[in-house]
Amino acid sequence: MDREGGGFISKSVICIVVLGLLAYSVINLGMPWFNYYSFKDRLKEVALYEARGPREKVMKIIMETAEDKDVPLDEKDVEIVQTGKKAIIRVEWNDEVQLFGGWITKVWHFSVDTGME
Repeated sequence: MDREGGGFISKSVICIVVLGLLAYSVINLGMPWFNYYSFKDRLKEVALYEARGPREKVMKIIMETAEDKDVPLDEKDVEIVQTGKKAIIRVEWNDEVQLFGGWITKVWHFSVDTGME
């Protein structure tokens, strides 16, 4: 009977450790993912309402937003294209995320534009 009880306990401990590691990884990936989507959403607003202003002003807004959203972004990672009424903002950055006890690099990239011609 002791052997059966010990086997049950060790299986339970293994399951708890695996579930804990999985939850830890989900949280570590979840925060950058949330930051990505909130940053992208804010840049859509910038592209629509503010990107037709001076390039320096737009870049300042983008960099301040990146800092607020904990996005590791450099100015060299941002491309702003302004043509008439249309504005396009292209962004790409690397972020390290720890999954299952190891580090991986996730490359985030997207492009937003005003959609106006």
